[in-house]
Amino acid sequence: MTFDEAWPICNSIPGSFTCTNAKALWEAAKTITAPYARIAEVGVDQGRSASILMAASQPGWVIALVDSWESVLIDNKFKVQAMLKQFPREQFGLGWIIHAPSKVAGEDVKDPLNLVHIDANHYDHHPAEDCEVWLPKLVSGGLACFHDFEASFPAVTEAVNKYTKEWEVVGNFESLAIRRKP
Repeated sequence: MTFDEAWPICNSIPGSFTCTNAKALWEAAKTITAPYARIAEVGVDQGRSASILMAASQPGWVIALVDSWESVLIDNKFKVQAMLKQFPREQFGLGWIIHAPSKVAGEDVKDPLNLVHIDANHYDHHPAEDCEVWLPKLVSGGLACFHDFEASFPAVTEAVNKYTKEWEVVGNFESLAIRRKP
């Protein structure tokens, strides 16, 4: 699948992930050369950005889709399950839904990660907690992507700047920051 084929799927799902964000996430995923890559998306909501990760994936990859889907947001989990049906395992990676808060889900994900996309709770201590849980799981050279960086969420920007201070800045693509772990 190409990005031009993946974008209409992504764009049909409600959310604030822009075409520029999606293209940057696509390119980040496409840099992965490991045949059994491990990816985590923390904060899936309805699956808009997750659809890009799924479309960019290859058979043998595992994409952990982590969200707490609290209260009325539980319906979004069912939307993500429906979205995953568009990506059969014979052609794409395995989408693994983890319905749990970020910190709890981090205990379930033991494999080293090649890429993590963090787009969960943007307030208070949560972005820092997500960095503490997920960034140590990245392999050296792995990519961390952060949505809503330098947007209207100071806690996201502060956490990214603190926890990736010595990391390579791959780029900032509108509100998506991408950093490479040393």
